[in-house]
Amino acid sequence: MTESTQYQNIDHLTVSLEITPAVAASSADPHPKTSHTMQQISMNQVNTFEEWSITIGAPDSGTFQVNFLNPITAKLWQSDPLAADSSADTLRNRIKSYYTSNFGANIEVSRIMFDAAGVETTDSTLATTFTYTIKLLKAINGFSANAVSIKKVSTVSTFVVVSPNKGGIQSTAPINGTYAITCTDHLGASHTSRDINYNTSPIWVTKAIQESIPFLASKVEAIYDYKYPYYENGVSFILHFTGLNYDQPACSIAPGSGDYPLTGNSPTAETTVIQNYGASIMFEPVHLEFLTSDAQMP
Repeated sequence: MTESTQYQNIDHLTVSLEITPAVAASSADPHPKTSHTMQQISMNQVNTFEEWSITIGAPDSGTFQVNFLNPITAKLWQSDPLAADSSADTLRNRIKSYYTSNFGANIEVSRIMFDAAGVETTDSTLATTFTYTIKLLKAINGFSANAVSIKKVSTVSTFVVVSPNKGGIQSTAPINGTYAITCTDHLGASHTSRDINYNTSPIWVTKAIQESIPFLASKVEAIYDYKYPYYENGVSFILHFTGLNYDQPACSIAPGSGDYPLTGNSPTAETTVIQNYGASIMFEPVHLEFLTSDAQMP
């Protein structure tokens, strides 16, 4: 145990208390509140998301509907009516259920306005053309629709659709298949988990690692890190080594060795240590004069 003092100003001092093991951390039990190793394990890829557009000429308050030909069911899906001069949010709200129900994905919709000379403007009173860009936020195989068409209800505006499979931007391949985690113990021996499906939730990743790697049984947990909103865009989680009294060497992720190794748009592995192991613990007391309260005497 060590003690140090540091003068903050002329009328008081601060006392810090650090608790350290009596011998090297590798052979002693550290304080239970010390920091344990945390590593971010990722399989990253460069994603290009599907984009397509609707351009509306002379937008008015009349209504229209958007039709999608579903590539999975070959059935027609039709949106609720919306005005030809609608905002980007209104268009998104009318068509997003097609994407959530068929692809489990969200979309982003933006609108750019142009005046009669074809110059971009932010003044809606000068706008003669609206271009809406619809962007799918999840990597998918193929296209989200085999065709997109417009059904006029009461509008007299003109429409030009650049559909996903005819002039739009196609999505890059999604992550699929399996991966495995390899960790090295304090003696230098490597241990590899069984193959783990790409969309396995952290609680089951934890189970797979603990069951496959004996020295990590009950000593590691996987935590979702929200790096990717969908597993198809990339795999990433945090390994928190909760019961190891030493600095765990960096673990690694790699495509599985079975029949379905990880695939996608050339995914690459990455391990980042986001918290190093700490053998000691530091306390910094706070002086009472720094503590204030709005409480009043009863």
